[in-house]
Amino acid sequence: MDLVKEFWPAEQGQGWKMYKLARKLKGLKLKIKYWKQEYWRRDGNVMDEKVLQLETLDHQLGQGVIDSGHQRQEILSEYWEKARRMERSLLQKSRVRWALYGDRNTKFFHKCFKERCYTNSLLAVKSESGWVEGVQSIRDHVFHHFKTCSKDEDPMRPKLDGVTFTQLTDQQRVTLEEPFSAEEIKEAVWACDGGKSPGPDGFGFQFYKSCWEIIGGDVVSAVQEFHQSGVLPRGVTSAFLTLIPKVPRPDRLAQFRPISLISSIQKIVSKLLSLRMKKVMGHLISKFQSTFLTGRSILDGALVANEIVDWAKRKRRPCFLLKVDFQKAYDSFNWDFLDYMLARMGFGNLWRKSAVGKAVFKELNMGAGANFSVLQYADDVIMMEEADLKSIWYLKVILRGFELTSGLKVNYSKSQFFGLNVQNSFTRAVSNLLNCIVSTPPFKFLGIPVGVNPRKVETWKPILEQFQRKLAAWRAQHMSFAGRPKEEGSLGVKCLRTFNLSLLAKWRWRILNEQNAVWTTLLECKYGPTYKFNQRQPNLPKASQWWRDLWAMDGPEATRPNWFSDNVFKKVGDGKETLFWEQKWIGDTSLSLQFPRLYGLAADKGTTVFDKREVSGGWVWEWRRQLFVWETEQLRLLQSRLQQVTLVDSISDRWRWKTGTDGVFSVVEAYLVLRPHQPTHRLIEVEPRDLRRMWKDRLPSKVIAFSWRLLSDRVPTMANLLKRGIQIPGEETFCVFCHNVVEDRNHMFLGCAKAQYIWNNVISWLGIQGPLPGDVSHLFLSLAAWVVGKRKKQCRYVFWLAGVWSIWITRNQIIFDKLPANSIDIVMSIKDMGE
Repeated sequence: MDLVKEFWPAEQGQGWKMYKLARKLKGLKLKIKYWKQEYWRRDGNVMDEKVLQLETLDHQLGQGVIDSGHQRQEILSEYWEKARRMERSLLQKSRVRWALYGDRNTKFFHKCFKERCYTNSLLAVKSESGWVEGVQSIRDHVFHHFKTCSKDEDPMRPKLDGVTFTQLTDQQRVTLEEPFSAEEIKEAVWACDGGKSPGPDGFGFQFYKSCWEIIGGDVVSAVQEFHQSGVLPRGVTSAFLTLIPKVPRPDRLAQFRPISLISSIQKIVSKLLSLRMKKVMGHLISKFQSTFLTGRSILDGALVANEIVDWAKRKRRPCFLLKVDFQKAYDSFNWDFLDYMLARMGFGNLWRKSAVGKAVFKELNMGAGANFSVLQYADDVIMMEEADLKSIWYLKVILRGFELTSGLKVNYSKSQFFGLNVQNSFTRAVSNLLNCIVSTPPFKFLGIPVGVNPRKVETWKPILEQFQRKLAAWRAQHMSFAGRPKEEGSLGVKCLRTFNLSLLAKWRWRILNEQNAVWTTLLECKYGPTYKFNQRQPNLPKASQWWRDLWAMDGPEATRPNWFSDNVFKKVGDGKETLFWEQKWIGDTSLSLQFPRLYGLAADKGTTVFDKREVSGGWVWEWRRQLFVWETEQLRLLQSRLQQVTLVDSISDRWRWKTGTDGVFSVVEAYLVLRPHQPTHRLIEVEPRDLRRMWKDRLPSKVIAFSWRLLSDRVPTMANLLKRGIQIPGEETFCVFCHNVVEDRNHMFLGCAKAQYIWNNVISWLGIQGPLPGDVSHLFLSLAAWVVGKRKKQCRYVFWLAGVWSIWITRNQIIFDKLPANSIDIVMSIKDMGE
């Protein structure tokens, strides 16, 4: 940080603000490079020096020099400070995001780092003329390959002038072209992950966030200048090409997927444009696009495909599905077509210049002038139609027309045709016409099986085998105790059955809230009105297995019947989308269930709250006959409940979840509703909040997991092994320290004279006075309460964890390695971990 403060204000220059920013970053990168080399060299020397000092002090301590303990702690603290800095640097290079939540500097951690270094190297590739080896030869081959792919073979392409497209409104166009504010630019920076790989400039977004007070003004000025010009300087648009393997052992360039690592400045601009575009994408993009848009899920398309396949099988209707494979956008996409489509949709010149010019999306300079295009991976398409050759001809014409206009080519050799209830002659005709792969369901779409029976074991066998294969390899080499699954308990492993019900409940919630989506429209056509989801049962024998499970999740045979229906209700705004009788909007059930007699007599059962309300504030009642006296009493009771209802014209009706934040459903909240009540007797006599704090400690998670087992008395002491029926010779059951008492939890970790000596030395070193508690759980709470001072939050549980772990390790060394126990070494080990 000091280096940035010193360098940034001193570096000035002339020219574009964006160019000046890029030049400052380039100069700062050079400064940091030299500083880092000196820093690593200096820190390495310091760590070597500290190791020598520790060895000398340990030798002196072994000889009886006891006054070196404080000096040893200072040296050890300095050593670990340097080591943690190196560990943080290696963590970024290992690219293991979840390593932050597991063991820290472990064998698994280092293997990931080495494996990443190996996979990032390209030693040889196979070309048409043979193997290409050597750094320069491979670079030339990669450059020639992708330069050839990026050429447009037919720049003169037809237009779509006769086709109508959705256009931006005037207000949307104004919103898109508003100048970027400083707050908006900062928001875009903070929306980017700070741990992502940097581009050619070498700066990730963690640097921008940490140094925003220093460099933020220059970044804002440069981006605002870009808004006026719509062009980025040439040096800013350079990028690194990274090849991602598509197969386990690739040997050809066609088996790699190229991505570009662009500069951080370019990422900021792209993020700003994407956040602006996000506001209008739902208006422009067809509702048949099931992903990359807010409120749409990648699972929607797979659901529709599965439901159609199920419908065709049950109805025995002949139809087909064509899974289209497009060649990648960098192969053939025509950028004039993108400019044309932006103009047809109403985008102004500024946006078209920014998106298609040589600034952001069109080309990325690869050091030698090669052009690479960048597009989202939205090329997985399935087309479905009734099985006749005329439809196949129309489909091929549509695909050919799209190819001529956009430049995106259909790879028929990889496209797949699936026929349902069709004759072999039709299949052969399609194969000759399209020259594609002919197959039958099941198949995978977006990684999800389509047309399978989820009740069969064979459906899940590949997933189970993959879990077992990966888990076995992990457990054999790297898996610590903290990573092993538990059926219940503090490790947070959820019950799969309950969690699956929570995920199914999310579909129920989406059905209630997304009535106009394609997939809900399909379900309504197939099964009836989905707004009555909580009122009546469908014809289940004719439904898909997914639909049956969706209804059975809180049905009469469920573990907790009606748990979902009881937790959803309609919050009325203007009343236009709430059914007066058949939906729950006032009270704990619908009015049809609260007043079944009145509902049976109502002539307007399907009316809404809005239509039922009079302008004067009363309610409109329409009955099939005149009410009896006792039925009139029921009506008066209903009217008294409706007195509290007030409609608000400016607010739409919304479904709400009772226990959710702001009434919004979440899988976590559903899981908490389904989770069985905890027993009144706890295995651990410690408050849950203390256990949660302990799990957040900086010591390795295997140490914390051991402590959790100790507090619940699940550590395999001799007493516990005897309880489990394990035969142990009598003399081996005694405590390994004192050999007087059978080894149990409280004796070994607290009651033994050796343990008391250890804990008394530790609390004395901490400056604490007082007797030791009589129970291990009480010692845990007492140590947490005794630790005071500036380091209280950091050291709240570290001495407890270090103490019990050191005692346990020493005990195992005595039993299995026949090593002697040294109380002074144990105390020093606890102090070392505490530092």
